[in-house]
Amino acid sequence: MQIGTQIVSLAAGWALAAAATASTGQLDTFSASKFNIFAGETVDFSASFSIGTDSYSNGGSNTTEPPPVEGYQVWEVNWYQTWSESVADVQLQAAGASFGGVPASSGSWSFSSTFADPGTYVVQLTGGWTTRTDHYISTETASRNCYNLDPEGGGGLQCDSWQWSYYDNTYSSDISSQFSPLSLTIEVAAPVPEPATAAMLALGLVVLAFRARSQGG
Repeated sequence: MQIGTQIVSLAAGWALAAAATASTGQLDTFSASKFNIFAGETVDFSASFSIGTDSYSNGGSNTTEPPPVEGYQVWEVNWYQTWSESVADVQLQAAGASFGGVPASSGSWSFSSTFADPGTYVVQLTGGWTTRTDHYISTETASRNCYNLDPEGGGGLQCDSWQWSYYDNTYSSDISSQFSPLSLTIEVAAPVPEPATAAMLALGLVVLAFRARSQGG
């Protein structure tokens, strides 16, 4: 086994452990100014969200040289890893409106929507967020081969010199997640005629009724 392969595998394992820990987020509120309106009216909506991020660090050292062991021997001298999450973007959608491009762990959004036709409308708030994780990994490792000079007689071991290897890397990765949606129901009724319009309609009905009676007589 090559020492370079071992260090890369160790770093990859740490990266996978970090990726398994993702941020948490939720839509906290979703409200409307009115739930029962007439066709043609406008409703004001407001929503809020919050996102929790995390960070991690781990490291250690073993500066005491290990005793010889027959075969290939690895000495992990120093190791260190750290990573931290930050919100890179938040996206929200509802009733044809959208909100995005905000790198904030909490916030609010307000928008308005006009309902032109009567009916029952379910307005759903959906969206998600993206977190960026900054990673740093550093290792210092030594390796050598030790040989038994006299396997039959159980003689002492002869070892090669320690071969030192260093790994130091910084990188970033993004993870996207989705909010659990929230919804509101808006009831839209047919518009009520204005008083003047209603009076004209009533007068028209009276005229029609009078004419019908005159023609019938």
